[in-house]
Amino acid sequence: MRLELGPLPSACVIAWIEDVNAVLEDVESGRTNFPFVVTPESIATTRRLLLSCYMRCDDVVFHWSTMHVDPDVAVVQLHYWLTLARAYLDLVERGAANPMRHEAEAFADALLRALLDGLVEAERLDAERAERTWDAWPRNRQLDRSASKNR
Repeated sequence: MRLELGPLPSACVIAWIEDVNAVLEDVESGRTNFPFVVTPESIATTRRLLLSCYMRCDDVVFHWSTMHVDPDVAVVQLHYWLTLARAYLDLVERGAANPMRHEAEAFADALLRALLDGLVEAERLDAERAERTWDAWPRNRQLDRSASKNR
C-alpha cells in the first residue's frame, strides 16, 4: 500500500515526534497507565515510525512517501491507535497526561487521513467507514467542547 504525506511544515512533524515520544517515555516509566497493556513491540513499532519521520525533517517542508505499508497490518495498527487515542484523551481529560500540541495534532490528522485514504484505495476499508473513523477520531477539540459543557 502506498502512503504519502506532505507537503507539511516540518515543525508540525517535530512537535508530533516530541509529543508521542514523551507519551512513550511516560508509558515505559509507569507515569502514564493505560487501562490495557502497551507492549514493547508496539512501542518499538511506534519508535520506528518516529525515526522514519524524523529522518525526513531535514528541510522546512516535510515529504514522506512509501510503498512498503502492509494494508492488513495497517488496519490492525489503525484500530490499536484508535484505542490508544481514546484512552489517552481520557487521561488528558482527567489531568493525568498532557494534551498533544495543536501543531502535533495537525500532523497526526494528516497521517490519519493518509492512512485512511490508503486503506480505501487498497480496498481494506470502504469510504464510508473511513469517514466515520475520521469523524470519530479523538482530538483535543473534544476536550474544549466538554470543558465548555461543564461550565
